Amino acid sequence: MRKIGNIITMIALAFVVAWLAGCSGCNPPPEPTGIDKTQGPETGGTPVRITGDKFDMKKGVTVTFGGKNAANVTVPSKTEITAVTPPGTAGQSVAIVVTNTRKPDAPVTLPQQFTYTDATPPTITGTDPADGTMLSGPFEDSLNVRNSVAITFSEAVNSASGSVTVQVESTPDSLSLESGPVSGSVSGAGNTITFTSEKPMRVGRKYTVAVSGVTDTAGNVLAAPHTFSFTIPS
Repeated sequence: MRKIGNIITMIALAFVVAWLAGCSGCNPPPEPTGIDKTQGPETGGTPVRITGDKFDMKKGVTVTFGGKNAANVTVPSKTEITAVTPPGTAGQSVAIVVTNTRKPDAPVTLPQQFTYTDATPPTITGTDPADGTMLSGPFEDSLNVRNSVAITFSEAVNSASGSVTVQVESTPDSLSLESGPVSGSVSGAGNTITFTSEKPMRVGRKYTVAVSGVTDTAGNVLAAPHTFSFTIPS
């Protein structure tokens, strides 16, 4: 009887070993192979579709972009994942990692990376002269005090974009009257745009500068028009 019992035990152990061997692939790691979008705005919110195989439909998956969890992750089939990108840093390319919930120790990185693009509009951080400035003399030449104004932005901008206009009006202490637009040209480099007037700016005048529509190098437009003025008293 003992021999029969030993045989039964051995048979039972063999069944257990065979079951374990057969179930070694019950919870396999995911096999992501591609993603339909490889770039999107730094603000996040880009819907993406990840393809591959062996995605966990029952327990779900975790998808990260540069270590940040994606939102609205769904697994419609074992070969497809949909998700929405989290926020990131403009210009940065990050790794995309997929992990099956039932296989948390086996994260898999996609062969592609996701690149975050600039989505932030430029802002004006300073002007020369500053808004409300009264330029004080004495001036070497009261009829030729200066001929340019500069606008500084939070990032590099396209100087050929948008509009920079200057209006002039005489001050109450001026000996002559003048009003209307000032002719000039716009140039720039990096984060600064300069308006250079054709006619020298002179005493007894108030100059008002309006800036609008300027874009950064990614095409984001200045959020709102900006106006500043300065006075050159007689």
